[in-house]
Amino acid sequence: MMNEYPEHTIDRDGYPTEEFLKWIEEYDTVENSPFEFIQLVLDDWWGGCMGWKIQRKYRGERKVFISTLGWSGNEDMIYALQRNNLFWIQCYFSHQTGGHYCFRFTR
Repeated sequence: MMNEYPEHTIDRDGYPTEEFLKWIEEYDTVENSPFEFIQLVLDDWWGGCMGWKIQRKYRGERKVFISTLGWSGNEDMIYALQRNNLFWIQCYFSHQTGGHYCFRFTR
């Protein structure tokens, strides 16, 4: 599986590159930290920290709340996360209508 972070993650119009989306889909969260992975994805989240919140660790788990902010580029990244079966099975916790997602990290 490809885990090398791509050179270009966002195109000149501000959308995630195909290379970045493929990297998200193929990232190995068994061999690598899922929490560090989501932090890398969020580094390129449109709207910055207005679109996500990392909850402090509590009883060995941490939750990350993500909102797409209605932007199609963020939705593309969510779809890429969904296609990463390892990540989705390990970390997906819940979602609400309107593009709001919660992921849980236990290690």
